[in-house]
Amino acid sequence: MTTVQQGDIAHENEWPRGGAPSDEVLFKGPPTLSRRTIRTTTTVCFLAWVFSVYDFVLFGTLLPKISETFGWSTGQATAIATGVTVGTFVISLLVGPMLDRWGRKPSLIVTTAGAALSSGLTALVGGAASLIGVRAISGLGYSEEVVNGVYLNEMYGKSRRRGFMFSLVQSGWPVGALLAAAFAAVLLPVMSWRWIFLLATFPVIVILIAGSKLRESPSFVALKRTRELRKDGRDAEAAKLAKLYDLDISRDNESGLRQLFAPDLRRHTLCLSGAWLFNWMGIQVFSVLGTTILTDGKGVSFSSALVVLILANMAGFLGYLFHGYLGDRIGRRTTIIVGWTIGGIVMTAMLFGPDNAAYVIPMYALGLFFLLGPYSAMVFYMGESFPARVRGIGSNTAHVMGPVGAIVGSALLSAVIGLGANATTAAFVAGALGMFLSGVLMLGAHKVSQDTDDELVPRRRRTEPSSPPPGAWCPLCPATRREPHERQDMSSNEPTAPARDDGLAGKVAVITGGASGIGRALAVAYARAGADSVVGFYPKDPHSADETVRLVEAAGGRCTAVAVDVRDSGQVDALARAAVETYGRLDIAVAGAGVLRRAALAELDDDAWNDMLSVDLTGVLRTFRSAAAVMSGPGSMVAVSSIAGGVYGWDDHAHYAAAKSGVLGLCRSLATELAPRGIRVNTVILGLIETPQSLDETNSLGPVGLERAGRSIPAGRVGHADEVARAIRFLTSDDAAYITGQELIVDGGLTVRWPQ
Repeated sequence: MTTVQQGDIAHENEWPRGGAPSDEVLFKGPPTLSRRTIRTTTTVCFLAWVFSVYDFVLFGTLLPKISETFGWSTGQATAIATGVTVGTFVISLLVGPMLDRWGRKPSLIVTTAGAALSSGLTALVGGAASLIGVRAISGLGYSEEVVNGVYLNEMYGKSRRRGFMFSLVQSGWPVGALLAAAFAAVLLPVMSWRWIFLLATFPVIVILIAGSKLRESPSFVALKRTRELRKDGRDAEAAKLAKLYDLDISRDNESGLRQLFAPDLRRHTLCLSGAWLFNWMGIQVFSVLGTTILTDGKGVSFSSALVVLILANMAGFLGYLFHGYLGDRIGRRTTIIVGWTIGGIVMTAMLFGPDNAAYVIPMYALGLFFLLGPYSAMVFYMGESFPARVRGIGSNTAHVMGPVGAIVGSALLSAVIGLGANATTAAFVAGALGMFLSGVLMLGAHKVSQDTDDELVPRRRRTEPSSPPPGAWCPLCPATRREPHERQDMSSNEPTAPARDDGLAGKVAVITGGASGIGRALAVAYARAGADSVVGFYPKDPHSADETVRLVEAAGGRCTAVAVDVRDSGQVDALARAAVETYGRLDIAVAGAGVLRRAALAELDDDAWNDMLSVDLTGVLRTFRSAAAVMSGPGSMVAVSSIAGGVYGWDDHAHYAAAKSGVLGLCRSLATELAPRGIRVNTVILGLIETPQSLDETNSLGPVGLERAGRSIPAGRVGHADEVARAIRFLTSDDAAYITGQELIVDGGLTVRWPQ
């Protein structure tokens, strides 16, 4: 068992460059990375991408010269280019598993070396078959940007400028493309295309040497160690390490593809893959075949293809920087959606607008700005939207759909023209519509929290302060002491800062019964702890879930209200999915929805019995079952029971008591079943709590009865919703990390007093 002094902070100097640190160092948590380390890593990744693009574009530029050497016709050259694209697709599939199993730094070296190998061997090819085989290796270089997105995402941490920093790296595409065109233009008159490819391999030697001196991502080092610990049967240590590095290891023993298409990631993976496919249709039509579209479709002539090349890459360069900057401000997913949608509109306006160059060329440049620019946000977004265990294969699975989209775009363009349409209409169908569809598909991708630190390097973990922060309640401090019965106003917009980190910040909770009472109070409590909530409310509830959302936002949190009837499994499934689709994850499920109906035994027919159990007992099962299906890591669940059934009987409420008693057995069983996944399940057993339900005179005690009953409680009063919320918050926090399968009675001492 590894023991670490609490509060120890690791520095990067304690981490060896060529391997993993000792467990003593590793269990201190993520190291503080110096600005020099970040700058060096950023520079090497930029150069690696520039060279990979250089090799990729050089082949397209020199393919006509290669065709001349071997005597290929235009049709043969096109077929060979398609074969190369297919080979590139196949080889690039290897990069995702390599990232997740070998590591981020080794993948950077392998993909860059692959681009160099592809260039060098191209100089030696003897025909079509060898060319296709050699150029297929360039699939490694094509996926180098995925390596950058994954690697730098983990190295940058929560820097508030991380998106813009990555856009500088991503701008290596236009730089590499222009260098390839320039070198081809300068060197072709004095040497053959074989020598140009061979010379291209030498700069990579410097990049590989520099890359070998980089540090591996601390997140991957920790992930690799958790796998070793779990293999040795040391699951508790693995879970502790995963928590320190904010890693989700719940399904890490499954294959990567199986994880990608599990319920929590399936929709996200499909939407990202579709977005890449459809957007690359636009790239193929407007960027790769841009000159053809402008000349044949719009009648704009160019004295040199170099003008179009410079225009496209300048638009791409500026677009990368702009969208990287914007992504840090409004969110990368939103930036991508807005950028591609505007791009589709601009390209459509360019196609169907005036045919004069003064209009077409600026609109074309603006369209490329919004077509290419969002990729700086997209590549980085993919890295942060997948958990570390599948960050490589998840990002790469979407990324490899790019070449597929290029093939589809070319084929669709040719097919539409073959049906008799003009080039303008064909470009709209094959290109602009693809851009629109890519933006629409991004609506189905996960929303990702972009919490930031002020500094570039990761912050030091919070330690317990010597005195409570302003606004925190301290029973030993006269300035903040409250009487035990004093209630905290939920409508206050000044959140109470916790004296220490209880692990709730950044978590996402689903709460049923969130329109009022305990559910509403709990959503506000989570907001003050830095957690987001999705509250389920019964559509016929007289209380407004909008008020819950307002109170949560006033407390500085985020909340989404979703109508749900817990008697309907489909609606409950949709509620759990809403958490993942809206906030990117689900960590907590609280089953608070319930009904209370008075019915004597003689009046208790089957319908009344079944309806009560369907809400108060089976509703808990449905909530937890749906939540467990989408939880991708450790989590916690809490059900609300009652002393009526949980401890006492209650006349005229046999169906209610039976349901609440059944909740206890359900939660104990689920606690044992879900414990291997790191999911805790507990129950709160409530006494007399002032809620809209207990104030109902017909089915419960009502205001007068509640006040009278409160006199017999040792605490001298009934409880309040916010007090129950704090109990549930505790059970779902890291403070209760070793508590599962238990019942916490919240009743002011009612069940321990000797009968009077």
